[in-house]
Amino acid sequence: MAAGQLGPARLVLRRAAEAGDSDAAFALAITYDPILLRTRTVVGFAPDNAMARAWYEKAKELGSVDASRRLEAIGQEPLR
Repeated sequence: MAAGQLGPARLVLRRAAEAGDSDAAFALAITYDPILLRTRTVVGFAPDNAMARAWYEKAKELGSVDASRRLEAIGQEPLR
């Protein structure tokens, strides 16, 4: 993810998140988050509010304490 390789990162993170890893679900949400994607150099990936929200919700369900804050922040971002 740090190298901007979101495709492979999403595959690994999704598997871990679906297995119940809250940190993976949170990290996966970041790969879609329009606010956080603006701070990274990524090519060929558009932000997706709906996917970010869905994975932040999953992270929250799995026990992530940071997911609620990100949901509030992304809720203020206009849909694209």
